[in-house]
Amino acid sequence: MKKSVRLKLAKMMRSGKYKQTIGQLKDGKAFCAAGLLCELYRKETKKGRWKGNYFFGNKTEHYVCFPPFEVDEWAGENGDSYLVTMNDTQRMTFEQIADVLDPREKNETK
Repeated sequence: MKKSVRLKLAKMMRSGKYKQTIGQLKDGKAFCAAGLLCELYRKETKKGRWKGNYFFGNKTEHYVCFPPFEVDEWAGENGDSYLVTMNDTQRMTFEQIADVLDPREKNETK
């Protein structure tokens, strides 16, 4: 993941503004880690949109569990879904995932 995206995503996770969910990108007002990446993409690029719990990229496809290819490409990801693994399989909190994405901040604040 591009450093700039990684750091912004970690900051969002640490902000306390976002509730966390598992199993899908978004559930009401809660996001999984990959869903938060989609939200960052939407805010940064002004592309993509949410319709309910589905994220629509600039194409007509919609996504509920994994980010669209264009989000991965923008973030510098290769589609390996490690955010989904940390969030859904390992059940890590946003704070724990943020510590993986930006360990420098973890060391400075603790």
